[in-house]
Amino acid sequence: MSPKKRWGVFWFIVGVHILAFAAVVTFTWEGLFALVALWILTGMGITIGYHRCLTHRSFKTWEPIRLCLALLGMSAGQGTIAEWVSMHIKHHVKSDTEEDPHSPHYGGFLRAHIKWLWEPFTTEQKSALFRRYGRHIVEDPTLWFLSEPKVYIAWMLFTIILIGLLGFLWGGPRICLSVLVYGVVLRLVVVYHITWLVNSATHLWGYRSFDTDDDSRNNWIVALLAHGEGWHNNHHANQMVANHGQRWWELDTSKIVIRLLAFFRLARNVYWYNVAKQKVEVLYRSLDQEHAGAS
Repeated sequence: MSPKKRWGVFWFIVGVHILAFAAVVTFTWEGLFALVALWILTGMGITIGYHRCLTHRSFKTWEPIRLCLALLGMSAGQGTIAEWVSMHIKHHVKSDTEEDPHSPHYGGFLRAHIKWLWEPFTTEQKSALFRRYGRHIVEDPTLWFLSEPKVYIAWMLFTIILIGLLGFLWGGPRICLSVLVYGVVLRLVVVYHITWLVNSATHLWGYRSFDTDDDSRNNWIVALLAHGEGWHNNHHANQMVANHGQRWWELDTSKIVIRLLAFFRLARNVYWYNVAKQKVEVLYRSLDQEHAGAS
């Protein structure tokens, strides 16, 4: 029997988009604030947490901070750590080939942007994906525990309840409803599409600073929306480095946060691309060997 489409994922995405229309009749300034604040927090949970820290291990940090980054990434509602990390590493290994999970050159823009999310994906295929591309997550007790579907769902429910409670304490039932619609539903839709644009738009439109084997491109619009992730050709050329924006005019807010973490010694072994010297450098070289061993 051939595997079936993931209809649960499909209907969840459809449902969230339908519910987002409630924003038209529930607007408050408090709700808008919740949307912007949580776009920044959960968006960076993906860009700094899921992507640069847990997937590419562009830097190391202390366990409480790594845990906070992981939980912020989970709050974005884009799947478990193990699935997100493994799928992204596969994307790099198979980039813009038929085996790429979301290349716009195989199936078109819509498949790369959203349709790939509900394509057939069996339990056996997921286990093989984790073993092949996410072994460092599987072998990490904390991250593997957080990747349990029940833990992931429980965390998502907890964040929704917490956001609603904060909204209620802020201004009663009306503000609670507005904060839930804007801070949860609409924010999910916004962060979803911003992340999906990295998969779709940055393999179609933009400029190339490096001659990579794929069709990755630097797209400034996506970079502004996705906290620096739109400098995608830079990233594909130097996957482990923390700074996707590598020239002074390539704004990368995730890079700025990582620099601040490093300044306060909360991040170490930060892999950095030095444009002037055209090479990868490592902050705090005394820990370089430790980072390489962990990779």
